[in-house]
Amino acid sequence: MTYTGPTPTIDTADVTNTRTSAFGVHSYDTPVTPTQARRDFFPWEVETTPLLNGRTFDEVADYKATIRNDDNSVLGVVGKGYGVITNDEFVELAEATGLMVRSAGTAYGGGRVWMQLDIGGDDFLPGVEPHQKYVWFASSHDGSGSLVVRPTMVRVACMNQWFSLRRNHKVGGEITLRHTRFVSDRIAAARSAITMAYDNFAAMEADIERMLGSHELTLGRMVDEIFGERPTEEGRKRTTWDNRFEAISTIYHSDTCDAIRDTDYGLVMAVNEWELNRSVKPGQEEKVQRRVMNGLTYTERASELVLARV
Repeated sequence: MTYTGPTPTIDTADVTNTRTSAFGVHSYDTPVTPTQARRDFFPWEVETTPLLNGRTFDEVADYKATIRNDDNSVLGVVGKGYGVITNDEFVELAEATGLMVRSAGTAYGGGRVWMQLDIGGDDFLPGVEPHQKYVWFASSHDGSGSLVVRPTMVRVACMNQWFSLRRNHKVGGEITLRHTRFVSDRIAAARSAITMAYDNFAAMEADIERMLGSHELTLGRMVDEIFGERPTEEGRKRTTWDNRFEAISTIYHSDTCDAIRDTDYGLVMAVNEWELNRSVKPGQEEKVQRRVMNGLTYTERASELVLARV
């Protein structure tokens, strides 16, 4: 038996004090509490229900389904040991940080929920390329991943995300909490994530300053390194390569990169903006939210390439 329920989308028309960025993230003009953000963007709760065999209608012993309690739409199928982190618990974790929410939303019809908490303090590099510091909280209800807490910076010029890549660094890039029935002391973990974030921001700032002070790569070399060299034979692969190069070049030479154009960081940010927005048409903003949640592979490659050289 295949379930084909509705896949709700967020309607922001009734959410006051918000604006939608160019890449589909709904931001508050004035930060609000996590509890208020939940009321605005995911007021429903997630529950589990038995999974039935479509032929015999017997209960499947080792699996269950996660559903929304407002419309009973199915979010995912998970193992019997999967422990739901409810939206109430998710908000409780966010409230424990003492931080306010700058933006929030859902993806995959509620399969994933997220909040971006404003860590406060002065902007980084305010006179050159202003960045604002946040902590990203994200949780999945569809079995696709853990609850993740990680620091992030947002470029004020284009409001694009840049996550720390130091997941294997001694500072640590993120904290993850697995969805099991035995996760304990989540509040302490959330608070420790904030301490980690402050340490991690210092590492992120150092990385950005290194990239701002370097211009070792050309745009063509950067594209070669992250996508492979331009195919010599005519065809779809070469067309794809050319289209990517042209799109990234256009961003690199646009006004959003004015302050950082002749730096390796400018190249990385051009890749970042392209990766977030590629093939996104009006009304498809959830694509961008999915990319942010799933990770930005090409941006990571570009950053690693630069940092290995400077």
